[in-house]
Amino acid sequence: MDRLKRAAAYALIVTVAYNILLVIASHVRAPALTGALGLVAHGHGFTLGLAAGCLATGEVAILAIIAGAVLLTSWPTDLVALATPLVVGGVIGTLLRNLVRAHHESVPARPDGR
Repeated sequence: MDRLKRAAAYALIVTVAYNILLVIASHVRAPALTGALGLVAHGHGFTLGLAAGCLATGEVAILAIIAGAVLLTSWPTDLVALATPLVVGGVIGTLLRNLVRAHHESVPARPDGR
């Protein structure tokens, strides 16, 4: 799969997982989890997903362009509210990349070389 498609897939997976966790936390009335998820709520979790997807595939330039576009279009903005999901998403993306690499190495190669 192309790196951009893989980054978009990872971003979508992380964003959907974030929103599912947010719905579950609100339905079970877990204020600590809701508050923790609220720290990375910029763009309803979309910034978190983009950071995770871009760093999981190594597309740091795309992440920088998107973050710059967000800053340009929404200035003045709360930089902490923007930086927190970028950092947490970066950590999630790094963990996701390491998880995929660890499991990818254990899978035997196909006979056709793919």
